[in-house]
Amino acid sequence: MELNSNDGTTTKIVDGEILTVSNITQDQLLRKEIRELEEKLLYATKHSDGFEQMAIYQEIDKRKSILINIK
Repeated sequence: MELNSNDGTTTKIVDGEILTVSNITQDQLLRKEIRELEEKLLYATKHSDGFEQMAIYQEIDKRKSILINIK
């Protein structure tokens, strides 16, 4: 069994097959996605049009809503 610290997964061999299992929770995954989208939005405010910014903002809003609902 090997822990991959870069992506938060564990890889193990079971019955000759390689299995990769995620060690992060849905909460942690959503927080990571929100951070990445916020960085993308910051870049878009400087280099993209308003429609792309709005689409990114809506994705952030959806993920924040899910995050609130799973708590």
